[in-house]
Amino acid sequence: MPYDPETHQPVAAATQNRACDFSAGDRVALRAQALRCRRLADSIGDPRTLETLTAMAADYEARARMIEAREG
Repeated sequence: MPYDPETHQPVAAATQNRACDFSAGDRVALRAQALRCRRLADSIGDPRTLETLTAMAADYEARARMIEAREG
């Protein structure tokens, strides 16, 4: 499930295409945010928080890959 990068709340299906609005510079920011989520997940003992952070990291990485694919 995609997450809003500012609020870290799930994004409704109608707004999921917002990932296409990211620019080339955002690719680096998205990868950095994914790394932060993964680092936090490594230090969390709560299963639900771990699941959320892991999903957020995967979403940020997917958005970065979309930008990279669009850039060629």
